[in-house]
Amino acid sequence: MYKSKIFIDEYKLLIDYIPTKMPHREEYIRVIKSSRHDLLLLGRVGTGKTHSVKRALMNSHYVHLNCYKLRGSLFAYLMEVCRQMKMRAFSRGVSSKFLFDYISSAVKVKGLELTLVFDDADYAPLELVSTIISSLDFNKRVIVVVRDEYRARLLSKELGIKDVLYYQPYSSKEVEDILWARVDEQAINPLAVNDNTIKLISYIVGVDYGGLGDCRLALELLWRAGKYAELDGRSFIELKYVRMAYADVVFSTDLNLSECEVKTLNEMNVLVGKGLSCPLKYFDRSIVEKLKKMRLVLVKDSEVIPLANLRMH
Repeated sequence: MYKSKIFIDEYKLLIDYIPTKMPHREEYIRVIKSSRHDLLLLGRVGTGKTHSVKRALMNSHYVHLNCYKLRGSLFAYLMEVCRQMKMRAFSRGVSSKFLFDYISSAVKVKGLELTLVFDDADYAPLELVSTIISSLDFNKRVIVVVRDEYRARLLSKELGIKDVLYYQPYSSKEVEDILWARVDEQAINPLAVNDNTIKLISYIVGVDYGGLGDCRLALELLWRAGKYAELDGRSFIELKYVRMAYADVVFSTDLNLSECEVKTLNEMNVLVGKGLSCPLKYFDRSIVEKLKKMRLVLVKDSEVIPLANLRMH
């Protein structure tokens, strides 16, 4: 049986996994768990909104409605409530009023304190969300998860939600802590990574270095880099594999780089591959500036750090 030299349990790097530890989101989890009020969670993609909700509500009764997947169908929303509550599903032909009464009665009979979570609510019509909340006749708490600030204001006003939790994009240090926490959870063999591996990903992703602050991207980069290392038969994730992973994830389209710009980026990757530094003064400033704007390199302490290996020759 094949045993990976890189991964112990790679599922723990994937988007569906709810980690045991969530560094820098402990206070959010505490508030969600202890609050009895309706909440609105606002933040960019990959800032831990969904995972902190699921972690906080793990031992309570809740229904998680992904508005992106369900889109605008009221029937689809109500059937998803029935499915998660392990209630009888109905084919089309029953009225929405019947379904609202059916669900409300079942929740009351079971004596449940239920939380309704509307995730990715940017994709749900305001009126639809309002109708579901007002028509389900039982004691409930509502949590709405949203990315866009303007959309959040509309939902807050429409639903009367006053308590808002703002999720800031992750800094490079926070990204490091998150990745090391996954290593501690046995997602990856601790011998397959080191500080340099984790730091390069944190430079790419951390908002303080011009990244998106997106934890999902950080985890995907670590997973893809590990896959590249495996394909090469390695037991360690070298920095070149992180750069290859980043190129795959972010730069799938034609970058329209000149031959000189490609050559410069390749030279940088060759140098760092040999364990050498890339002093800024050795390179054409205009080329470095363009590569920097495209998030292909990072300039730190008068040194150029290549973030992507485009494998272009």
